[in-house]
Amino acid sequence: LFLSQAMTIDADETNGSINEPSGWSPRQLADGETQAEDVLPVCGRMKVAPVAGTMQMTHVDGMEGWEYKLSPPAKCGYGLWEKDQMKKCLSGTWIVLIGASQTNIWAVQLANMIVPGALDVRRDFFIIDGVFNLLIDIVFEIDEITGKAKIVYKNIIRDVGGTSPKRQGLHSVQRDRAVLPAAFKQASAGRQQERRYGPGMGGFWKTLPDYSRRHIRISNFIAEYWDNVAPALQAIEAAELGWKEAEIAMVTSIGLWYINNFQIMQNTRPQLGTYSLDGLVHKFKNDMQAAMPAIKRFCSEDGPASSRGCVIASIDHCPKMHGAIWWRIYSVVKYEMEKEANPLMRFVDVWTLTIQMPEFCLGGHQSPFSTIWTWQVFLSGICPRTKGVGEMPVASPASGKIARFVGPRCRSQDVAKYCQAWPKLPWTKVGFHYQWECALSTLCHLEATGVKPAKLAKAANHGKSKAVLVKPTSPPINIEPGESPVHISFPLASVTRPPSTWGSAWRERAGTLSAKLLIVTVVAAIAAAVKMIEWRCNEKKCCEDCLPEDEQPLANQKRESQDASTRTLALSSSQPQTQAIGVTPTVPDAEADIIPVAKNKLPSDRFAFGLARCIASSHVVAGHLYAKSAIVGFPAFGWGFTWVPWFFMLSGFILFSAEMKRPTHESSFEYVLRRSVNIYPLYAFGLILALIIAKTQGEAPGMATLLLQAWLLQAWVPQVTEHTLNMQCWFLCCLLLYWVFFKVVAKIVADADLVSVIGTIVGICILPWLLVFVPLFKGIDMYWYHEHAFGDTSDPLDLLVVFLKFNPLAYAHIFILGMCLARLRTLMVQSDACVQILMEIMAPLGYVGLFLIFCFPAAQPPAAKLSARLSVLLPFQSMVLLGLAGLPGFQPKVAKWASHFNFLESYSYAVYVNQFICWHVWPEHRVGISFFVFLASCAVIAVHLVQKPAEALIKKTKNNKWVLLSLPLSMSLVLPALGYFVPTQEPMSNIPDYVKLESEMYDLRLPLKVDGSTDGSVVINPSVLMRGSDELMIVARQHRRSHQREPVDCMWEGKYASCVDEVWHSRIVMSAMAITYTDWNKWLGKGSPPLFPLLQPWRGLSTKNGTQSWRHLCNRDKYLPKNRTLLRLIVNGPEDPKVIRSPDKPGTWDIAFSSYAPRSQASCDPEKSVQQMYMATGVEVLNPDATADGKHMNCGEVDQTEKNWIPFEYQHSRYFVYSIMPHVVMRVLKNGTCQDKLMSTYMPLSKLQEDYPGLAISGSAQAVFVNDTGATPNMPHPHYLALFHIKNAKNSSYVHFAYRFNPDPPFHILHVSAQLPLRAAQPDEQGSAPFAFASGLTIGGEVGDQRVMISYGAGDRESRALVLPLAKLDSYFDPKHPEPRAALQPEQDAGGAAPAPAPEVKQNRTAWSRIMRGAALLGLGALVGPLLLLLVTSHRNSRRRELAN
Repeated sequence: LFLSQAMTIDADETNGSINEPSGWSPRQLADGETQAEDVLPVCGRMKVAPVAGTMQMTHVDGMEGWEYKLSPPAKCGYGLWEKDQMKKCLSGTWIVLIGASQTNIWAVQLANMIVPGALDVRRDFFIIDGVFNLLIDIVFEIDEITGKAKIVYKNIIRDVGGTSPKRQGLHSVQRDRAVLPAAFKQASAGRQQERRYGPGMGGFWKTLPDYSRRHIRISNFIAEYWDNVAPALQAIEAAELGWKEAEIAMVTSIGLWYINNFQIMQNTRPQLGTYSLDGLVHKFKNDMQAAMPAIKRFCSEDGPASSRGCVIASIDHCPKMHGAIWWRIYSVVKYEMEKEANPLMRFVDVWTLTIQMPEFCLGGHQSPFSTIWTWQVFLSGICPRTKGVGEMPVASPASGKIARFVGPRCRSQDVAKYCQAWPKLPWTKVGFHYQWECALSTLCHLEATGVKPAKLAKAANHGKSKAVLVKPTSPPINIEPGESPVHISFPLASVTRPPSTWGSAWRERAGTLSAKLLIVTVVAAIAAAVKMIEWRCNEKKCCEDCLPEDEQPLANQKRESQDASTRTLALSSSQPQTQAIGVTPTVPDAEADIIPVAKNKLPSDRFAFGLARCIASSHVVAGHLYAKSAIVGFPAFGWGFTWVPWFFMLSGFILFSAEMKRPTHESSFEYVLRRSVNIYPLYAFGLILALIIAKTQGEAPGMATLLLQAWLLQAWVPQVTEHTLNMQCWFLCCLLLYWVFFKVVAKIVADADLVSVIGTIVGICILPWLLVFVPLFKGIDMYWYHEHAFGDTSDPLDLLVVFLKFNPLAYAHIFILGMCLARLRTLMVQSDACVQILMEIMAPLGYVGLFLIFCFPAAQPPAAKLSARLSVLLPFQSMVLLGLAGLPGFQPKVAKWASHFNFLESYSYAVYVNQFICWHVWPEHRVGISFFVFLASCAVIAVHLVQKPAEALIKKTKNNKWVLLSLPLSMSLVLPALGYFVPTQEPMSNIPDYVKLESEMYDLRLPLKVDGSTDGSVVINPSVLMRGSDELMIVARQHRRSHQREPVDCMWEGKYASCVDEVWHSRIVMSAMAITYTDWNKWLGKGSPPLFPLLQPWRGLSTKNGTQSWRHLCNRDKYLPKNRTLLRLIVNGPEDPKVIRSPDKPGTWDIAFSSYAPRSQASCDPEKSVQQMYMATGVEVLNPDATADGKHMNCGEVDQTEKNWIPFEYQHSRYFVYSIMPHVVMRVLKNGTCQDKLMSTYMPLSKLQEDYPGLAISGSAQAVFVNDTGATPNMPHPHYLALFHIKNAKNSSYVHFAYRFNPDPPFHILHVSAQLPLRAAQPDEQGSAPFAFASGLTIGGEVGDQRVMISYGAGDRESRALVLPLAKLDSYFDPKHPEPRAALQPEQDAGGAAPAPAPEVKQNRTAWSRIMRGAALLGLGALVGPLLLLLVTSHRNSRRRELAN
């Protein structure tokens, strides 16, 4: 703070009027007393200690001094208790503290002020952590003559669990009941026997002496929860050695560990981690109320604390405590104590007190500066005494009223500078575990000085902030801050709740159960009608051509051979094959030509794969829906992906069997074209539908991707594989490759003997295990592929993962395995009884093995997400395949039973292709059994109205070879044409592009797009900056969210779990554009925006001096033990950039952004990973590929989220506004290190935060320098203009304000505007409140005609800007400016906190909707039942005709 040169200047100094401070009266003011205004009495024993005020800094004799001025209606001030006065006050007193880490800090600070170094964590073998320190007990003796104190007893008891870093369950109810009474008993009678001491076990010295009036005793009892208070009080009441006669003063503060359990940081009482927010607050309130009777009795006139009384203190406040849980816990204590407090059981609002401290926290705890001032408030109620006790005189506070804090580490910034070099080492070595331990290791104490020197500032009035200025070379500007209160209104009229895309609009309008069932009914009816027509046609033999070939008589040998040779499609139905190429194959008369079998055909000649196909394809669909959390959370669903390799195996098995049974003489080219008949029509139809849906959601791929998909080549190009339409159809690319080489490989397999076949099968089953063993032997993480995020292809690791997951070459061995299994089947001796028994049980055993793997995590193979895909499950899947295929002439009983469902195989391919199309049409995100009925009905329609008519048409075409070739060629024209003509609906709000809010005030949509982006991402939170008068710099965030639930490869502390991944795809994009005065007038006057350039991704952002790209960031994990779920937040790029001019290199820019730490920079703790602020300097916006290294700005808390800092330039240096309340400004060097921290307070904001503790005040955008006095009559001085926002933690809604701060250090706040009318939009997240987020601020134009542009993101949907003249913005700083529209101050709830407006809730369904729902249920039952009956009957009739022929 430049203490040697700092001074204060009052606004009245120019008039020569300096007011001297009024005198202090040693008499203390109790409740109900009044005092003349010219005398400021000392606050005494009040039931609710007044704490609202301002902490003002002054200088005495060139040294820093502080004065705390209480705000009205308080009519008193706090006396200052120096060390000597404190010892006089506390003589004969037993100070009892009950709490956790914060009361540990209070106890250590108080003890060390009595005797420096009395408690030292290194010497006394303990840690200030609030978990393991069960008891800290120390006794001092005061010399009657000299007044000096010495230690006569010390006992520190630590939990034996302190030798372990694990805190899980350490303070469960059962364990506390067993452990705490035994430890607290030593406070009653002292240490009775020798015990071990040393690292992790605490220390002790001497034995507890008999009580004397010359003694001061300080005891801290561990109490994380309210039920820990009773054992502590019982131990005090059972005190021996005369300590019952001591004057007891108790201080209790509980609450932090309820919050810690809710945040799953350190579950010392795991059952609290299962509560919801409301449930935990209710539990805290009930626990407090249950503990209050014992506390009130203890603190009553007849209780042990009748002389000195008790203090119930709230938790303290830190700037980063923004979550609702913090202020709701605080509010419960405040509300309850305002009802229960009395002069002997006082309430001290430490939360409000620390809000007004111009001080940072140390890891969520108070600094020595803040702790000492808190003791001044405590002592004001503890020390009042009307007469001396025994030999001890009456104690009074010091006469001075200016406090000086003496010590090298009193202030938090001093601690940060000195203690950051101390390593966090085990207690067996020299060092500290926590920053606050380092701070307490040297003495900090308070000295009072009585008189201000001449020409110091007079005490600031309520509502003003005091400027602490630095003497620069030129006189600094000092401007008196304003006093207008800050008004807020969350439900502004500009709030909108728009749909984002066609899909969300459809689901919003059709999301009732009635609509779902009506859709199911209609689709099922159509499917039933289609099937009924087909069945009746078959029964009457009206037209043989209308029948599917697999249902025509098997006596027709030609058709049978075609059917058998082509029923081979993986992941599809066994579609009937057509002789499409014009090549007539040579067909043997019977299977006996290859394998001797009985003359009469047996049912075993037809494979019973229909039901297995249906189960497998349904499981694949369920797996995809499970990953999107669109289906019930049964972990076995997540293994659906493992059936894709099984279908490759099935395809190889059936094709080889058909080829060996009836070989064809055709080229590979002809063979591929003939096979394509069964897949391409339905695939093409699905592509067209998927493209239309993708266009409505703004996610349509580019032209190159569409062309690759038209020719089934998407799996060969890893850069596009994960960005395609109907992405699940990648497997068709694999089939094309396998069909090309099928003939060649089939000849090799056909010639193989039994030993060769078995050896090949064993080798193929071992091959996927290389994914496990190779990393193991190389010392690489077995789960290395987790570094890949779906859709990323920016480095070789991503390309390798995509190759292994989707490339046809990665699955060729599985297709060959299917062929080998078919060959093995022909080589097995079907008459062997053992073989037959084995075939009977093979399929059931295979399913049982897969079921165990899917359902029991302990049975999962290592690296399963990749190894199971390639696939280590091949043995079990082979068993299923062989067991259902049986042997030539022998069909197992399970296969016979399953063969009745062979009709299902015609529809499994259609189910697979249409799954996501149907899901996007379905009215709700989450699906149930009705969706699968709907999907099956759509599959029936697709097969009979698309696939089979297309096959028949191609079959009837003479030169059908060229027809087949024309299909992908036609799609190459149709898909780009649709992509061009079908409009793309971007996921934006329905706020108009151009809105005129007031005279000369416009709200505009910024048409920002990213070059080459087709993944549905949006550009939000732009930061804008004018360079000169006609160039606009734009740096923004490209954002997209995805969700994935994954039960595979998910572990938490060695236990299997189910992972739910919330992935934020984020990156920074940038560009620049010329915008003239004419462009502005055209845009603002007519609503015609200028042509904005395509934004380019910032590829040059790197880490480790440019050697690595900025990705692979630390995750944020949260484990829910109740359902063994691991919630993972995965952010794969930087967020929310802010751009300013670089002071080092003209023409370049500095970009500050928030991000999780790259794993190359930090060791990641998934539970504690938090966002931090980073900065890249010398960035060239028009050259985003130029390398720029991101530096961590190590200025704040490394274990708490740091974001929303406000950058600005001052005297060619970078400065950042770190926090708004207190207003903290830091200078940051190019390498990211921070220097001076300048602090000031602004009373209107302090009062607002005191009244509504649930509101979090944070910075927004960047600050700009303003020197246009003609346009700013409400501030006719140079100043900085900036923005801040207030967030309602209950529903994450925001309101925004502009504010002005002084142009010279310490940059104190001058004015706060009225609320800005930004347009809030409804985000995609269900139940979230509409919001806007200001992200950029710039001023352009000539002096006297300057425009302000405030850029912001609306609901994470789009980028917008509020544009207005600087003079118009100045009117918002006028105290007479109207309050915000629809102004609504939050009402107080039962807990004393200000609740947020509840999100809009849909109305209950009407009676008409219930009638419609009932009718739909009846219709569904009436139509789906007959549909199933028709399908089964049709299949049985077909089988009868086959047997008859």
